[in-house]
Amino acid sequence: MYYQTKNMLLLPAKMVLLMFGFLVVVVTHARLVEVISRLDFLWRRQVKTDLKHTEFIQDMNRRLLAHILPDHVVNHFLSRDWRPDVSFIVNRLLFYHYPIITKTI
Repeated sequence: MYYQTKNMLLLPAKMVLLMFGFLVVVVTHARLVEVISRLDFLWRRQVKTDLKHTEFIQDMNRRLLAHILPDHVVNHFLSRDWRPDVSFIVNRLLFYHYPIITKTI
């Protein structure tokens, strides 16, 4: 017969506890994967909705500006490479060189 000690008698209990712990980890991981998948779906749907709304607003802005300004000016201001800070500096430089006209009496 086998020489059994107290440690050998506790081995099945340790295995059951270890298997239960592994099961808890697997179930928790599966739940986290499900939650992340749902959040990804909701975020993707929200991004699509926001993108459609942004495109609609850009189209409305283009139409409104087309009624006010010439087409080439609208295209310039709504282009992707237009930077307001650069045009602001250029305008400041243009007006800076003009002398200030004061009314003398």
